[in-house]
Amino acid sequence: MTETVQTIDEQTVRGLDEEEQLVIFQLGGEDYGVDIYSVQRLIQVPEITAVPRAPAFIAGVIDVRGDVIPVVNLKKRFGFANTDVGEKGRIVIIEIGNQIVGFLVDGVSEVTRLAAGDIEPPAAIVVGTGTDFIAGIGKQMQQHGNRLIIVLDAEKVLTHQEHSELATLGQQLNETAPEEPATQVAEYSAPDAEPEPGGAEEHESHEEHEAAEGGEQSGEDSWQAA
Repeated sequence: MTETVQTIDEQTVRGLDEEEQLVIFQLGGEDYGVDIYSVQRLIQVPEITAVPRAPAFIAGVIDVRGDVIPVVNLKKRFGFANTDVGEKGRIVIIEIGNQIVGFLVDGVSEVTRLAAGDIEPPAAIVVGTGTDFIAGIGKQMQQHGNRLIIVLDAEKVLTHQEHSELATLGQQLNETAPEEPATQVAEYSAPDAEPEPGGAEEHESHEEHEAAEGGEQSGEDSWQAA
């Protein structure tokens, strides 16, 4: 009897270890997810500076805390017909290896959890040349049926050659960029607390509250990983 209880406990622990926590964002009305621990921060869309002779899916570069970061328009990268981003657009700042990249998306809705068993490998009809970045299809039970989430492998959204080109571009731009005063932003943290129901939240630090009273906000969404 004791052995049976131990086996169940071990299976439960393994199940918890295999749970994935995803940042959910939207592209063309569909839900996409990326591992929360590859995400540095979420920001509103600032002015984006176009870069001559950059790949078509590169929207340009932005300045975040003095660092010049290339921005990838994911709708262009994935071949969407309509590649415009509306007022709810956000940039998801992703760390890929030693490189920081911004993903321009239609919006960010929430942070959610999925058990590994709820993420299925992409079907053969989905997998093909240039779609290695699809890690799987997540299923989440909702009141009116299953919600499907396309889970991305952030490191494979760009090819190895594209990573090299962006790294070279970012290094060149950072070397030539003039020094500017540091922008006050909220730091990302990953505490143990559960996120409140309702999606990706915007918490306000004491310093941000004072800044809001005295002038403009930094334009960064503050959020937490559970």
